[in-house]
Amino acid sequence: MQVPEQGQLVQVRNRHFIVDDVFPHRDGGSSLNRVVLECLDDDAVGSRLEVVWEREVNAQVFDTSQIPSPAGGGWDTTQRFDAFTSAVRWSVSSLVEPPTLQAAFHGAIDLDEYQLVPVVRALQMTRVNLLLADDVGLGKTIEAGLVLQELIARRRARRVLIVCPASLQQQWRDEMESKFHLPFQIVDATAIQGLRREYGVHVNPWSSFPRLITSMDFLKQATRLQDFRNSLVDKQKASILRDWDLLIVDEVHNCAPSGRQRYVRDSDRTRMLRDIAPHFEHKLFLTATPHNGYTESFTALLEMLDPLRFNRGPVIDVAARDTVMIRRLKDQIRLAFGQREFAERHVDDPISVTLSGPEAQMAQDLNTYCKSRLDRAQGNDLFPVKFALTLLKKRFLSSPHAFWNSLQTHMKVAEQDQKNPDVPLVERLSERSRDDWDDDDEKARHEETALQEASQFFASLVPDERQLLRRLSESADQVSNKPDTKARELLRWIETNLRPGGEWNNERLIVFTEYRDTLEYLRQIMGEQGWGDQLMVLRGGMNLADRERVKSAFQSASSPENPVRILLGTDAASEGLNLQNHCRLLVHYEIPWNPNRMEQRNGRIDRHGQPASDVYCRHFTYTNNEDQRFLEVVVEKVRTQRADLGAVGDVIAAQVEEAILGLRTVIEDPVDRRRRQEDDLRSQVRLEQDVRDVQNGLLEARAELRLYPDVMAQMVDQALRLHGHSGLEPIEHGDLGGSAWDLRNLPAAWHDCRRYLTDQRGARLHVVFDPEVARDRHDVALVHLGHPLMKRAMSVFRSSLWEQTGGTRLHRCSYRILPDRDLPQPAVVLFGRVVALGGAGEKLHESIITLGSWIKDARLDALPDSLLHQLLRHDSVHPPIPVSLADALRTRFPAHRALLEKSLAELEASETVRVKAALAEKGKQVEKEIRDLVAERIREITKRLTDAQKESERAQLRLLDLEEKTQYDLDLHWLERRRDTLQQDRETQPGNARERFTLKSLRIFPLGLLYLLPDSLLAEDGGR
Repeated sequence: MQVPEQGQLVQVRNRHFIVDDVFPHRDGGSSLNRVVLECLDDDAVGSRLEVVWEREVNAQVFDTSQIPSPAGGGWDTTQRFDAFTSAVRWSVSSLVEPPTLQAAFHGAIDLDEYQLVPVVRALQMTRVNLLLADDVGLGKTIEAGLVLQELIARRRARRVLIVCPASLQQQWRDEMESKFHLPFQIVDATAIQGLRREYGVHVNPWSSFPRLITSMDFLKQATRLQDFRNSLVDKQKASILRDWDLLIVDEVHNCAPSGRQRYVRDSDRTRMLRDIAPHFEHKLFLTATPHNGYTESFTALLEMLDPLRFNRGPVIDVAARDTVMIRRLKDQIRLAFGQREFAERHVDDPISVTLSGPEAQMAQDLNTYCKSRLDRAQGNDLFPVKFALTLLKKRFLSSPHAFWNSLQTHMKVAEQDQKNPDVPLVERLSERSRDDWDDDDEKARHEETALQEASQFFASLVPDERQLLRRLSESADQVSNKPDTKARELLRWIETNLRPGGEWNNERLIVFTEYRDTLEYLRQIMGEQGWGDQLMVLRGGMNLADRERVKSAFQSASSPENPVRILLGTDAASEGLNLQNHCRLLVHYEIPWNPNRMEQRNGRIDRHGQPASDVYCRHFTYTNNEDQRFLEVVVEKVRTQRADLGAVGDVIAAQVEEAILGLRTVIEDPVDRRRRQEDDLRSQVRLEQDVRDVQNGLLEARAELRLYPDVMAQMVDQALRLHGHSGLEPIEHGDLGGSAWDLRNLPAAWHDCRRYLTDQRGARLHVVFDPEVARDRHDVALVHLGHPLMKRAMSVFRSSLWEQTGGTRLHRCSYRILPDRDLPQPAVVLFGRVVALGGAGEKLHESIITLGSWIKDARLDALPDSLLHQLLRHDSVHPPIPVSLADALRTRFPAHRALLEKSLAELEASETVRVKAALAEKGKQVEKEIRDLVAERIREITKRLTDAQKESERAQLRLLDLEEKTQYDLDLHWLERRRDTLQQDRETQPGNARERFTLKSLRIFPLGLLYLLPDSLLAEDGGR
């Protein structure tokens, strides 16, 4: 049974496929072949199938080695032939030739060139491992999507997993679908239930679809992680092929080891990421705050990204960091372009609040109570007491409703005579409280539990303390269900800025709060103002459908059907969201003690794509509350040290906590942490040069691939006509005249494209191929290389490859008529597709070649490449040719075919030598790089383990608590295992590199035949 090769065309199970990969496969004692196929049939185009070739019934390999013949009786028009060769050219890729940038042409995005810099960096990597650490709002999601599209276009990525906070799952799916037309499936509890209802309880969700999205907190669960492990294919350990192609982790700082005290500790998220990362060929980590001030934490994150370049430890390899990390700040981009690329953020005009009456008394009573309890706390009681009082203080500064609820919980436990204090439990609850939450209800339940447990450490209340608590409870109860002073100031501000004269203008406002209770409090008082229709709520844990409905409404323009003006949101719902389309106003209802959180909130509107020139981020300032001066430090850090927030955020939060409890009077700048972060993150930003390189690369790629709007339109038009359709109808009048088309009555096989060509109401959109024409328009569909319409068109031509010459749709044979002064004698051009496979079965090189020859009766003489390329670019026509001339070409073709086959065989031999040498050189480079990296990692680990035995480090261990000491021991054990693994890798990995870049086979498949004819031949023939 003939085994197909990569790039050949086959028929399996009555469908037509192109062979993507062929792998050796053993079944018992039999040596078989596992073949990866991509469907070409219209009703399943692009779907994938893996088969054991020898087990298939009636599988057929099409002979694509024959040169297309003019003897079939038909000619393709120039437009159709060009569309056919373009369809093949636009899908080739190579590890031998310099990379051609393709991602920019695969998405419907308003692209800034700086966003393509990660793609250029990725193309320089054999295995893509990148930390995208750009500033909040610069478009890291778009950058990741561009890298993904580039890898897909080069057939280097198919199976993709995106891991992100739960609140961002739907956004990632929408962004990939709307901007890149890449469908993803979300894996969560609901999805698993649906899969098991449909396919049975044994279905593994991680094998259900090639592109998946899940949340980090879902995947970290033991059962989900075990399902992931069970889905992995059992491959040889030394194999360089991974089960998955690409891992994208958004907000990856949530997976870094935390450094709250003296030594960083792994979280469940850290362990999850460390567990899954080795099973991915490529990795993209995304975060605006990659560094928490602990080098050990940062290097641990980098080690999970690229274990060959990094070891977890106190020292960072600067050169390696610069290889994998891309970090640009908004100010750097602004300076590089010489003008403002982003909106100007204003934070200098706070909303003033003056407490009086019961509210002022509450603030004083709470301060008195905190001081009394802290004065009495000692030993093991001090930490839990501080923790409980901190929770009360934070909720008091948020809203009376949030404070009253927590106060009841605290009083109920504090007034009990029998208590069961548990210090380790409170420490764990405190640690978890600092994490980011996806669900506000879970957060509220956790904080209530934490407050209950911490309140167990409060000794019996003295009479003054009982009186303070009861007075606080009564006062909070009085104001918890009506607007307090801060709420009234917010309502007044809204009336001035969103309802001047009592009528809503077109401004939008986001009000952020940390707590679900405060959000409900604000919803109630705004509803009482009669603003129910103008108000929407976004909180963590919402039903996904409701969440997307709210987000869609807020991101859409105002109208009688969409009257929303105000969005109330919690921190659990804010991370990573895009809310900037129609909103430039934001209010922090309370100042988060950690400036990182405040910056995350601001980033919802101060981000790429903000149409306004200015955004305004407000906060409240208390004119008569001592706590205000400490909270202003947070605002100042956000204003002046945004680049350092990853390092100083936790330190500032801890100091604010102490200051508001009266345990310190000054907030100190964490110089050591900030300096360490600056040293670890400092890199050479070459933005201007990077952007120039990208711009040049785009121009070169567009010219080389001829990715011009008219060429792309011709591709779709000709594919439609091959299916019996009348083609695209040009728009001739109006502002779209000459640059847009109508597309009516799609062929039946194209109906799955219809939803991409209509708006939300089902109205047909005009079709355009130029991003500049589509900019800021909602009445057009921008068709790019990744658009389903373009994919369908390309598949029509690719599927025509299995039709033999003379088929009903495509002949793969054409001619062009050129003036005699440019073409003195007839010529023939053979187009071929070069496909080279490596030792691991991967496609390492693919290109389109042209082989030109002068026709001299039955003889062919070589046509120089430089002249051939000039002739192919020359203007030509395609008039009907006389029957006698066509017959003459057909008569001579058998002799010409033999000569072309000989030339093709010679070219195949020379290409084999050239590609083999180029791959060998590439293999040597990668092999040396791997050897050097492995040796460096072994040296680092050996030194680290040696240092661990020294007395100085053993002395430092005495300062660690039990959990930190446990983590320290686990890290040493991990390093020992890594050293053993690296020593094995030193023997196997270089060999794998050699195998990967060893040429297994190279074939040239004939694509099409083009005759170049002088116009005098038509005249001569006509005169006969």
